[in-house]
Amino acid sequence: MNSGALTHTVTADSGAVFNATLGPPGMDAYGYPTAGQSYNKGFATAGTYRYHCNFHASMHGVVVVTP
Repeated sequence: MNSGALTHTVTADSGAVFNATLGPPGMDAYGYPTAGQSYNKGFATAGTYRYHCNFHASMHGVVVVTP
C-alpha cells in the first residue's frame, strides 16, 4: 500500500511477471483524507521475484515464494 505523498510503481526487475502504479493518498470531494492505492499479487510458482520503483531508483525489494 502506498501511504506516502508520491506515486510509486511495483515493477518486476525481469520479465512481465507483475507491474502496477500506486497513487498516493489524497482527499475526497468532501475534503476527507483517502488511503493510497494498494496492490496484491499471488504467485503460483516458487521463486525469488525482485522489483523496483520506476520513479525512485533507491526503492527496491524482493518477494521470496516457497512451496
